[in-house]
Amino acid sequence: MRHFKGVARVAAVLFPVLLPCAAQAQDNFHNRMERAISDFLATPAEDRKQIVLDNGSVMIPPELRADVRFGFQKRMTLSGHGVLFDIEGQRVTLSERDMTEIAEEMLGVVRAEDPEKPVLEREAEAQLKQILDRGLEMRRRGELKGPEAVLLDLELVRAMAHRLPDELRSGYLWRVDFIRDEMVRQKLVEPKLLTDFVIIVEINDWIIRWFLRTDYMRECTAAGVPVPPDFALTGTAWREQGGLSTNLLSPGAVANVWTWNVTGKRGACVALPRGTGGPGSLAGIICQSAETGNACFWDNIRRSDNQRVPWATETLVIRDLKDGSELSETCPACHKGNNVFLVSPDDPTWCKLLRGGQGGSGCSAVNGPGSAGFTLAVEAEVNTVNVPNTSIRHSRYAPYSGTPARPGWVNTEGVGCGGVCHLGSGGSFNLPPMPPSCGVDCY
Repeated sequence: MRHFKGVARVAAVLFPVLLPCAAQAQDNFHNRMERAISDFLATPAEDRKQIVLDNGSVMIPPELRADVRFGFQKRMTLSGHGVLFDIEGQRVTLSERDMTEIAEEMLGVVRAEDPEKPVLEREAEAQLKQILDRGLEMRRRGELKGPEAVLLDLELVRAMAHRLPDELRSGYLWRVDFIRDEMVRQKLVEPKLLTDFVIIVEINDWIIRWFLRTDYMRECTAAGVPVPPDFALTGTAWREQGGLSTNLLSPGAVANVWTWNVTGKRGACVALPRGTGGPGSLAGIICQSAETGNACFWDNIRRSDNQRVPWATETLVIRDLKDGSELSETCPACHKGNNVFLVSPDDPTWCKLLRGGQGGSGCSAVNGPGSAGFTLAVEAEVNTVNVPNTSIRHSRYAPYSGTPARPGWVNTEGVGCGGVCHLGSGGSFNLPPMPPSCGVDCY
């Protein structure tokens, strides 16, 4: 047995293949081990799999023994398909106490990690610091107890690991994911908590925004535009503001307004899911920076198969959706003016978004986080143009269609709406048709 064990140690690599259990005679066990080792050695190195012994232990590969400075690395050394092994190759089942201790240790270690070269953009680092400061303060005050406190520690580890190069980051992330899954398997937490826990939502949104982005998403960020988190009716940072009583495109049809924005950053993301949310239903998302005037577009058309994603039952994964760099429609053909959002200012829901909370407006405040910087306006003196036949100058938004800019994706100057709300498109269709007349004081 020692002979086979030594050969297996020399040859073993990472991923396990289980041999049949040893319910047979000892000589049969040796025969099977010998055949397994022979087959292993005859397999090209890149296709070799980890040999797992009949007693459930595994041969831990040398590369996983190279860095075991900390207890959590020795207690959680190798996993696959929900099975965990320690540094000795013994199968491990984590207790609630184990998970608590490992999460606390990982948090202490990852906080002390100091990457030689920063891997985050300055804005990403600033956003992460805000989340971490809030989470660490929650931890210091002891706001959460038991499994919820463990979840908080794990999410802080996940967030802080993204400050590190990939080779260090991955060692934290797989352990965080394993413990989270194990907590659900042992019914220590409800799966719903993983999506309703606010700081988890914020960290997931931050990771998606900075690490799982398309070229268009990265360019929108560089253009100052807030890039939205994935959209779903539950479990995301999006907040429903209400339905529209004035539906400009389809009067009388259902259209619901949802919003999101980065806390403290002036601008807005607005999602407008329409209809039932079933197959073929429409849902557009537009984000605009008040500071740069740039705006980015997404539609609920999945890039991989060109199908509409039913927004009532599926998540709109932003990186999977068609965006302003590839949509077949030319969005600025309708979305013109000094901001990108085509609104009826006296509709109760749009009134909330345009003037919510302002004295005398009669409009309720915007729901949800990010409201401090939420605005549908573009700041003064951004991309300014003259109102035709007047001396008035005002700002206008700039549609972003990627690099290089697409033909027709420009906010052309026209006549209409008094120069205060939106510029008209010219021709026979003046945009937007806003009852009542919006000549002054739209914001």
